[in-house]
Amino acid sequence: MTSASLDDLRRLGVEQGWTFLAECPLCGSTAIAPLGLARDSFGICRCPECTIVFLNPRRGSTWPRYRESSMPHGFFARQIEFGLLSSEFEPDVRRITARYARIVTLVDQAPTGTVVEVGCGLGLLAFALRARSREVRGIELSEAHADAARRVFGLDVTVWDLFSAPPLADRSSVVVLNSVLDHQEAPVEFLRLVREKILRPDGEVVVASPNLRSTEFLLSGLDWPLFTIDRLWYFTDDSLAEVARRAGYRIAGSHWPTRRSVDDAAGLTGIYVHELLGLDVNVSGGIGLRLAPTGE
Repeated sequence: MTSASLDDLRRLGVEQGWTFLAECPLCGSTAIAPLGLARDSFGICRCPECTIVFLNPRRGSTWPRYRESSMPHGFFARQIEFGLLSSEFEPDVRRITARYARIVTLVDQAPTGTVVEVGCGLGLLAFALRARSREVRGIELSEAHADAARRVFGLDVTVWDLFSAPPLADRSSVVVLNSVLDHQEAPVEFLRLVREKILRPDGEVVVASPNLRSTEFLLSGLDWPLFTIDRLWYFTDDSLAEVARRAGYRIAGSHWPTRRSVDDAAGLTGIYVHELLGLDVNVSGGIGLRLAPTGE
């Protein structure tokens, strides 16, 4: 963990050819504050106005301009973890569902009907959702991911770009965004496009992302492994809810209780003890919300 000033981050941007943001990319405030260099490599800033934490400087978003060259780490790690490379591989429904249990629970609480997972990757989560007797479709930018999801899990996956493709004719009751919003340059616009192009008016969006208030972050600080060069935003339940509000959604439900402000030392201690006691252990850093359109 290394401290850094805004001038340090500005120079880092020039050296690496990345874009330094002089104001908050969510609310436009110029009162941004540097938190330091995450994993001694890239800058992390926080906006005191809207409380969002973000990568700064940054080189762009993984999702809208997907690079196949950035795929192998996550692609092969998941294949190795679940044994997908073995010719004798058989999907273990219980194990895969356990990995995504909290997201599955959020989808169970959402309206009935077709589920579309945007950015479904290898299809592990979509497979777990289908095992709950839901009709599930996947959307991917990567043909390699889509092909693997079809071949291994028999999933219905379409290669489709939310930004350039026309709206889907068959709208979905539930749209799942698992660790997708945190990779978007414009998460508010992304959520609006999901509502305009995929979601039924009475549907819900299930959003999951790393949690800046997790035990893992509290223990690791800026050495948190989930600080990565392609993850542009680092949410708490509050800041994720603010992004949703700006995109025209209300909070319909959450699998995690709302916590006190991360600036409150007593609140942090309470969260830390609460999680270590096993009442809400969240070492993976996950957070999730169910979002319903407000019609605005």
